[in-house]
Amino acid sequence: MFHTIRRMTVVTIALLVTLVPSVAQSVVSPVAVLTGPEDQWQAFANDTWLAWTTNSVSHPNRWNVLVRPLAGGTATRANATGTFGFAGNFEPGTNRLIYEQESSSDVGIFFYDADTQERSKVPGVNTRKTEWQPKISGAFILFLRNHRENGKWYTDVLLYDRATQHTRTLGTWSNSKVIRTGNVGERYATFFVGSNKGYFPYLYDSETKRRTRIQSTQPWTWAPLVDETNGTVYVAASGNACGAHANIWRLPISLTGAPTKIVDLPDGVDIGWVMSLAPNPGLGQDLLFYRLNCSKNQGDVYLAPQVDQVP
Repeated sequence: MFHTIRRMTVVTIALLVTLVPSVAQSVVSPVAVLTGPEDQWQAFANDTWLAWTTNSVSHPNRWNVLVRPLAGGTATRANATGTFGFAGNFEPGTNRLIYEQESSSDVGIFFYDADTQERSKVPGVNTRKTEWQPKISGAFILFLRNHRENGKWYTDVLLYDRATQHTRTLGTWSNSKVIRTGNVGERYATFFVGSNKGYFPYLYDSETKRRTRIQSTQPWTWAPLVDETNGTVYVAASGNACGAHANIWRLPISLTGAPTKIVDLPDGVDIGWVMSLAPNPGLGQDLLFYRLNCSKNQGDVYLAPQVDQVP
């Protein structure tokens, strides 16, 4: 993985759960969904639409959010002209995408309606500070906010309750760290924090207000993803180098018992910071992830089919 550094301060109760390699080796074969030569990553889908983040070969650091029908067709840009964009997920039951939009004067969280092609700022989460990495469910919006305190910059992991309009802090870390949201459901939220000792994923329970850390026997574990429907959690893991035997695991939402290996990638290939689940009508859940070629420093969006059906 793109291994970098970090350290943390704690706001909620933290538990430690160890992810131990399982004898279960039920591996699925991922298939390409979006390919380069540009980077294609951070993809999300609902029953109708596919959204992802992309750049271009001529402008490798100019990021845009693209949206197109799931069945194929012309892609449209979600973020406004002259801005950068980074995709979040579709609001459940709608074709409205939440995403991060960055201009020279503002970094904030927006909606893009794939049906009407209209965009608007998301109420309740935007301030004059930097808000980014949003994920949405019917109950919550999970996102990050940067703030300065005593001359130092920090990143808050925040959970906005859409019913009460109250925002809860799940943790605060120095923003020299790698911090990324995973996803959010009607009860649980996931995110990970990276330090010079590794990447550490968290599962937060909004009912118990408890934050649980999942620690792997591998020093780098990231991209946590909760599937509330099936009561499971997915994570990516590897050794301490890009493409050092990266794989994807599934474990019970209780974080007990042996995990199951879902995807096993060859050496020299790695996984991006964010994964997502996509509905596969009548067949279960697919998993979308960024598959990085370490030697070329370029990646594509791949799909691991029916991951919830793996025994």
